[in-house]
Amino acid sequence: ATEETATDYWDMLTPATPASARTAAENGSGKWVADVLTRIGGSQLTTFNLKVEGTKLTGTVATPAGEHELSEGKVSGSDISFVVVTNLRGTTLKTVYKGKVGDGEIQFATQQLPPSGAPGPTLGPPMLFKATRAQ
Repeated sequence: ATEETATDYWDMLTPATPASARTAAENGSGKWVADVLTRIGGSQLTTFNLKVEGTKLTGTVATPAGEHELSEGKVSGSDISFVVVTNLRGTTLKTVYKGKVGDGEIQFATQQLPPSGAPGPTLGPPMLFKATRAQ
């Protein structure tokens, strides 16, 4: 069996297009906040601290459960993408994010991948949400 990577899923995620697109290089860096629905109902405040350097994206994602480093961060025009790896009760989980940067907003699509060896390609449908620049 081959292990699937987050990049296998990026083509499947399609975030909404912002009202006025901006290149990530000129407008993607900074602090962004979103109220993100959870898979078990309800929502949680999520903070994205992003740094764009050329075609590389670094930073963190913070939720009430903790703060996590971004990996595999990429930038192309107004598109950004990255992976967040978390550990839940000994199980490593990867969540892929794809975003389109706009003027004061980032439209995101996110998808959690199943743990290695688990059946199925994903853990449910992609979730769409909008992050806005923190004031």
